[in-house]
Amino acid sequence: MEQSCCSIESEIPFRDLCSILRACASTRNQAEKRRILGKFFHCWRERFKRKYENSVANSNSSVESFFPILRLLVPKLDNARGPIGLKENMLAKKFIQIMAIDKNSPDAKALLGFHLPATKWKMSSTTTGKSDVDFAALISSMLKSRVLANVDEEISLFDINRCLDHLASAHANRSRDQVEKQIDWCCRNLNAEQFKWFVRIVLKDVRLWESSSMDDDGYCCSVELFKAYRPMLATLIFPGNRICQIFSGSKFYVETKFDGERVQLHKDENNNYKYFSRNGIDFTSSYGSTPFVGNLTQFIHGAFENHVRNCILDGEMIAWDRTAKRFVGKGEHVDVKGLKFDSPLNPCYMVFDCLLLNDRPLAGLPLSERLEQLRSAVRDIPERMQIVHQQLVDSADQVIELLNETVGRGEEGIMPDYINGLVDDLDVLIVGGYFGTGRRSNLLSHFMIALMENYDKKIIETVDDCNFSTPRFVALGRVGSGYSLKELYDFNAKLVQLRLKRGQPPPWLKLGVEKPEVYIHPEQSTIVQVKAAQIVTSGQFPLGFTLRFPRVQAIRHDKTWRDCMTVEQFLNFKDLSADCTSKRLAEMKNYNNDQIMNLKTISKKPKRKAIVAADRRCRVEAMKNLDQSKRMRTFKPISNIFQGRELCILNGNDTFTKENLEGKVVELGGTVVQHPVAGRQTVKVKSVVRASTVDVLKLSWLIRCIQTNSFIQWTPKDMLLTTATMKRHFKRNFDQYGDSYTDPVDSETLHDLLATVPVEKTDVDDSKSQKFLSTISYKYGIFLNCTIYLDFYDDLFSPLRRRIALSALDRYELLLYQFRANIVDTLTDSLTHVIVHSDDLSRLDDLLRFKSDFNANFHIVTESWVTHCIGEFAIVDESLHSARTSGESHPAIIDEEEVEEGADVIDENPSSSLETLPLFFYSFTGNFSTNEEEDEEQKL
Repeated sequence: MEQSCCSIESEIPFRDLCSILRACASTRNQAEKRRILGKFFHCWRERFKRKYENSVANSNSSVESFFPILRLLVPKLDNARGPIGLKENMLAKKFIQIMAIDKNSPDAKALLGFHLPATKWKMSSTTTGKSDVDFAALISSMLKSRVLANVDEEISLFDINRCLDHLASAHANRSRDQVEKQIDWCCRNLNAEQFKWFVRIVLKDVRLWESSSMDDDGYCCSVELFKAYRPMLATLIFPGNRICQIFSGSKFYVETKFDGERVQLHKDENNNYKYFSRNGIDFTSSYGSTPFVGNLTQFIHGAFENHVRNCILDGEMIAWDRTAKRFVGKGEHVDVKGLKFDSPLNPCYMVFDCLLLNDRPLAGLPLSERLEQLRSAVRDIPERMQIVHQQLVDSADQVIELLNETVGRGEEGIMPDYINGLVDDLDVLIVGGYFGTGRRSNLLSHFMIALMENYDKKIIETVDDCNFSTPRFVALGRVGSGYSLKELYDFNAKLVQLRLKRGQPPPWLKLGVEKPEVYIHPEQSTIVQVKAAQIVTSGQFPLGFTLRFPRVQAIRHDKTWRDCMTVEQFLNFKDLSADCTSKRLAEMKNYNNDQIMNLKTISKKPKRKAIVAADRRCRVEAMKNLDQSKRMRTFKPISNIFQGRELCILNGNDTFTKENLEGKVVELGGTVVQHPVAGRQTVKVKSVVRASTVDVLKLSWLIRCIQTNSFIQWTPKDMLLTTATMKRHFKRNFDQYGDSYTDPVDSETLHDLLATVPVEKTDVDDSKSQKFLSTISYKYGIFLNCTIYLDFYDDLFSPLRRRIALSALDRYELLLYQFRANIVDTLTDSLTHVIVHSDDLSRLDDLLRFKSDFNANFHIVTESWVTHCIGEFAIVDESLHSARTSGESHPAIIDEEEVEEGADVIDENPSSSLETLPLFFYSFTGNFSTNEEEDEEQKL
């Protein structure tokens, strides 16, 4: 809202605000920043009181607000003003044009190439003398020497806001002349300091603060009263006819699922209660352990029928608003556990399952029977405890009709998070990078991600990694969040060793309007798992789509560019995530099985997708046990090798599906039950492993039994998890490497056993030989525990840096290698020493800044420390050779009487020692020992 020129906004000079911002930027103490801003806010309030104390009814007082000032303090949060459309590059071009600066001049190149590390570090010494110089400081320093501001006119906050409004209007109307006019006005009326803060406001970078910142089948397990367990979760199933195909025409339940907290209620015959979360956390103290305490138990105790001695209920705890007569979901940030008696909200327990009743476990029964038991044991208490209503359906049309009803009632039906949520964990490839600002200056902080074009898998496997002659990747978007500063630094350290390209796009990459600053070859890059809010249209990228709010979930060093998601897979995702309404679900009826199942081939880590975690959306649970029994009856036993044995397969693999393996078990005389046998570590398998109550076998054991048509005894290599009883059995019959004490082994088993045996060096018992070897290790391995970085690169951080030719430190590198130092070519926080040459300390300040920023604990010493250590055959005090010390160096001095016979003596002059040390190191062999030990050493 634009205010009149008589407002307080028009009375506060912009220079005052600049002083406040400068004071805040000059301190890192958050309390001091709050004090400065608090004083400024107080002054504004006093102005307001003085202006309107005698005119309460003044019309201006009703519209006067702090908003015009606040939008300048935190421009990132200002959504009232439209986008200005000016970033560093456009501002630089406009400034060069208005100031008539030669485009080939150093100043113009510095402005246009500000993002490049060389420009930033060069300008840091010529502008502010600091490494964190930003674009605003750079452009204001160039304005200072060219224009004298109009000091006769005082620029107010009203003038600045009006200028910003004009810029936003010009951007909306695409009026370049108006943009240039406003920038020209700023250049002529603002001094350099004011122009710097104006640019930061335009860029929305005021720097006021430091930072802004399962498988489909369920399984049964025994449940015990007052013992927490991990409940079964729902699994994502594609809608429409696909549901009915999965359940083979059987009826299934559809029920409303509330956006609350999953809670299990345990009650015993003594009226003791316990409440557990899905992760086993005990919240009994909040809800009440007896009928007389807590914010829930005393209200629901009467809901249980008289015949109920004990029970375990499964449900959702959600807040009920007694005033509005509605449920309040977790999305409204209500902690249902902490609700007080005087609150308008109270907890309401929505029960949808009963797992134990009167000491009888019900988990193995069909859902229909469990629901009957639940309704016979519990009655509704409105607003406190209610049974979730279920409806039995058997067709896709009924599902769609129910979804239409939920949409008609203003409910979400299926939440977008679980359709559009398919955008989670896309495996994409980093193909380009952008240099960052601030703490990420001189690092590639943002990255361009791309998809692989559609190719046959066999062709992809035969492609030469270094020869991308045809376009293979299509740009999808850019990502700049989700990873830590350490992960970012480690990735940049990897790129330092490469020669990154700029300029024209490489032939293997298709780009749109958006182009990265540097390109990263696929063979040298990394796959990242990216999560995004949704897929949106965009004219910046060749597909016409990009990701909204992408963030990196994980950096997948275990994958190569061949594992990148393809364009076809991405478009399949887009089609399924485009609409989550019932209309979209109706269209899904036309999808065939191949189209639906093809989505499972998308390159992404399998991840449990629970449809059940959002308010008022449909929850589907099938009567799986009945279906399984019908299916198993179609198989007839043809062998008895599994006779009398019960097996359960939690999952299959690429060759054998779960259903096929279960059929094989029945044909071989076995019974399919719920004792885990697993092929891969799914959520269900991990849950069983965490329980640690059963033996979990690998799927390979079952497949070997089927292939050999015989029952194979378990061995340690067949186990994913071993209980204490089985461990004792294995200890009696197998050695520590899994080799049986009684059974013979074949060549394949022997090979597997040998692969598990650790390789150890044989100890030498001869004391003289040990003494000889330890002496060599002591004297000629003095840098064994040192990780050293040598300062012979022209830049510390840039991926484009070069090693200095004929550096004076080259010879010291050889010395350090000879005395067993670990030399690295990148700066890390695990370094022990950084060595600089006393004649070239130009990068010392950068090294000190790095050490301070990362709290590193390494020593920065000159080259004299190396020769001194070698001269003493020990690590000497680093403070004697600190790079900060300008005193004399400390020559290496050896007492000739202490040198053993046959060894060369190092010259007392460090420089001469440097020339002779390499020969000395190689000359000790055969001449080190005394005459008395000569025979033993010759044997060694």
